[in-house]
Amino acid sequence: MAILDGAAALGLADRIGSLRPGKQADLIMLRLDDITMLTAERDPIAAVVTEAQPYNVDTVLVAGKVVKAKG
Repeated sequence: MAILDGAAALGLADRIGSLRPGKQADLIMLRLDDITMLTAERDPIAAVVTEAQPYNVDTVLVAGKVVKAKG
């Protein structure tokens, strides 16, 4: 909700703020097979905020383009 409202407040809701075809998006995909991410099944948001480490990052997409893959 904050992302959608933030994009609208900036007048950019037609280009950013949600995952839709034709919109810009940056995504980070994390590996969950490390002991630091054991709590992700119960509370994925808390696990990312409190436990995720740089080595958990598997894939990064910027504006829909893969800039990092397979760790």
